[in-house]
Amino acid sequence: MTALELRTTDGGSPTVIAVIGPLTAHTSSTLHAHLHRLLTRTDSTDARLDLSCCTHLDTDALLSLDVAHGWASRSGIDLWLIRVP
Repeated sequence: MTALELRTTDGGSPTVIAVIGPLTAHTSSTLHAHLHRLLTRTDSTDARLDLSCCTHLDTDALLSLDVAHGWASRSGIDLWLIRVP
């Protein structure tokens, strides 16, 4: 299984998180942990998930993205998907 890599550009608004590799049921927890750490330690209220380098996205990952969006919204953060293939 290929690992998920996350690269963050965090120096302004919006914060951009590049998702590199497969986003699946097995790797979604990595994304959630990263989002939680990043967005609870920053003052950013605007974040983008760049999926241009995401190599695979399964149904479980879509549900995971929905959960992440809900968590971010409840935390006052606008979370957007960008460059979706």
